[in-house]
Amino acid sequence: MPTMLVDHMEGCTPFAPCVSCKAAAFLRSKLSESDLQQLADILYSQRSKYDRPIDQLDLSPRTVQGLTYQNLRTVGDLLKKSEAELLRTPNFGRKSLNEVKTVLASEGLALGQLANDS
Repeated sequence: MPTMLVDHMEGCTPFAPCVSCKAAAFLRSKLSESDLQQLADILYSQRSKYDRPIDQLDLSPRTVQGLTYQNLRTVGDLLKKSEAELLRTPNFGRKSLNEVKTVLASEGLALGQLANDS
């Protein structure tokens, strides 16, 4: 089982497995090893996409400066924000917002898609 699929939660023991372990065990019982590896690869690529620094996106320096002013450092941080939240940032207007939305859309991402994640 790829370890990527098992993010242990606090209090997880062999006698009292966490939800993540139970989910991994279920997947292990239903999928072949190659399917599990393919799933792990997909999850890893998504996770690394979210961890990417925003200054590596094809954004203008002014837009990057506006985002870092809000303490947004990674793509994942950015995906937790809504359009309204970004527009409340000083010196971050519609033009910067449209630039962010265009760049995210080109990568299959959108503002607010991780809004419920903490």
